[in-house]
Amino acid sequence: MRLITSVSILIVLLFSSACEPTDRVFSKASYLEGYNSFIHNVKRDHMGYNKDDWEKMDERYRQYSRTLYSKYEHQLTQADNDRISAYKRAYWMCKATDKGSDFMDDVEDGILNALNRLGS
Repeated sequence: MRLITSVSILIVLLFSSACEPTDRVFSKASYLEGYNSFIHNVKRDHMGYNKDDWEKMDERYRQYSRTLYSKYEHQLTQADNDRISAYKRAYWMCKATDKGSDFMDDVEDGILNALNRLGS
């Protein structure tokens, strides 16, 4: 009986972690809770991310910051929007300080391309 319970819990955990954020969000409250949890996990784990991890995190970030935001935008208070802005800043700070992220390389490339266009 104990084995069946343990296996059942493991299966639920595996399937819930494979779900996309859009699969688990059914209300403004669950959107904000999920976004908070996502940011908390990124802040905790970002130094161990490699390029593939960042690509996955970027996709989840886009779901929270764009897809789900647009779904609940009309229900959000100013306090909710302030909280979301803090989540965005935290995410980009994690990307900017992590060596596994190409963020700084992308910024440098963008600046160099802009300077080259100005010099042409």
